[in-house]
Amino acid sequence: MSLPVAVIDPAASYRLGLSSVLSKAGFVPLEDDDLPTWLAVPGCKAILVTVRSATDWEPVRRIAGTDGAIVVALLVDPTPDRHAEALRAGATAAIAWDSSPEGIV
Repeated sequence: MSLPVAVIDPAASYRLGLSSVLSKAGFVPLEDDDLPTWLAVPGCKAILVTVRSATDWEPVRRIAGTDGAIVVALLVDPTPDRHAEALRAGATAAIAWDSSPEGIV
């Protein structure tokens, strides 16, 4: 069974584009916008969350506390400090937001 995945980003084109690439790589993207219900379903799942500002850390912290969640922070400002903050916030990994789709996969 393929790993379910959700992409959280305010730009629909980025979200849909990355979801398409993830689907082609064998992941199962979230198809509706009911993230809370999807997160409540037991099992392992990946959530990619864009972090643009300090207020974006709260969703990372909240989602990282979900049982079975693998959280990847997509950093718009990928400094070493931001990578460290992503890990402190509970993310499993962090990568630059503008990395190639293949690099994110």
